[in-house]
Parts: sequence; C-alpha cells; structure tokens
Amino acid sequence: MYLFYYNQLNNEEKKIYWFIKDALFSLEPRIYINDSYIPTQRLKEISWMITLDYPELYWTKGSFEINEKTGDRELRPAYLLSKDDIDRYDDYIFSEISNISIGQRDIEEKICSVCNWMIENVRYDTDKYALKNKVNQTVLSVFVEKKSLCMGISKAFKLIASLLDIESIIAIGDIFDER
Repeated sequence: MYLFYYNQLNNEEKKIYWFIKDALFSLEPRIYINDSYIPTQRLKEISWMITLDYPELYWTKGSFEINEKTGDRELRPAYLLSKDDIDRYDDYIFSEISNISIGQRDIEEKICSVCNWMIENVRYDTDKYALKNKVNQTVLSVFVEKKSLCMGISKAFKLIASLLDIESIIAIGDIFDER
C-alpha cells in the first residue's frame, strides 16, 4: 500500500501517525499522546492524513475531541459505527469489491474497469446536506448507498487500487468558497 501522506511526515510525526492509526483500527475510545512538542493542530492534520492513506477506516470521521488538562493529551476519536456494524459492513464492502469485473489485465485496463464500475453503479450525492454527512465521504457510501461525494469516490478508488497493488493517492481540495 502506498502511503503518500505518511511519507510527507518527519520521523517523530511518523511515530504518532502509526500510534493513532493502530488505535483507530482497534476502535480505542481514548488515545493518549505524551509528545507535547507536536502542536494540537498538527495532531489533527496527522489524523486526517491517516484517513486519506487508509480509506478502509470508514467508521471514523478522522477527527477527535482533545482534552489537554492532564500531562498527556487525550484524544477521543469520533466513531460513526460500532464494531458489530463495522464487521457487517466490511463483509458487504469487500463482497461488492470482489464482484467488480477486473480480471488479470494490465494496470490501465484495471483502472478503467474500476472507473467504469463506479460510473455505472455510483451516483454523485446531490443532497444539499451531504457535506455535513461524513458517511457520504467514505467507502461506505459508495458500496452500500451507491451514492457519494468526491471524497467517498476517491477513497473507494484508492481502496480498490491498494487491493490491486496499484499506487494511488487522494488529492484534496474544495469546490466551494469557504469564506
């Protein structure tokens, strides 16, 4: 798996990245960070980077509440689903991925197969409240709801590309004026 955002970090940030990533995959309710030299904003950025490198983390918003009253910073991740729901959705998502007709083609044909599947099966979510619904920005929306926003579609493509050993990254940006 190609970890573009991880590779942008310095060595100390990489340690924090792995620590938070492992905690998110384990659904830890609290993550304690004792490295006070990393600013809180940077911790938030690192957490977001993890969700971009690991799109299969669809059960977290990539954000958390932070308690800095003690010597360690206590991060409380925002989880969208329970462990039972995650197991159920994982089975469904990976079953859907296995049904995509990719075959033993070259890289370009594999990429075209995935893109064609998305064009034929996923519609862009035009709901005006979709931006506030973080689930619509995950692989869950693509494979379960069959509608998503750009981020969800990008994450679904990255997940499939990773399974096919194709390097890919999620490029981020806004289409709206945030002022």
